[in-house]
Amino acid sequence: MTEDMPAEIADIDGTRLLRRLRDRVEGRLFALAEYDTERLNLLYLGDAAREMYPSEEVMSDHFETIHSYVHVDFAEIELFTDELFPSAERVEYVVTGMDFLTIIRVYCDGVGIFLSVSPDEPVVPLVEAVRAELGSD
Repeated sequence: MTEDMPAEIADIDGTRLLRRLRDRVEGRLFALAEYDTERLNLLYLGDAAREMYPSEEVMSDHFETIHSYVHVDFAEIELFTDELFPSAERVEYVVTGMDFLTIIRVYCDGVGIFLSVSPDEPVVPLVEAVRAELGSD
């Protein structure tokens, strides 16, 4: 298991957030990261996530590719709050379910928290754990 790394972008205690998530996750927690439009900081990467890649270089390139699309997340937030649902004050989280994992992105004040978990993982308890750490619950 990869050691947890300190938070650099969000005003959170990354170790405490990781502990909160581990207490609630029922399956696997593959990865945890914080990001904004300019930066990506990996907070945790489990062995199962590392095993998905043939090398550290391939893994790092993939993470950079994912982050290069982060503007879509923030544009989508604006679309939902400004155009589609103007009565909504904010988008709190987005979930992408795939056959092999679920990706959860939780937002607060221009910062995103990314986590990937087992595909059948209950989402709301994990979102609540992240929001509690962000102080937005």
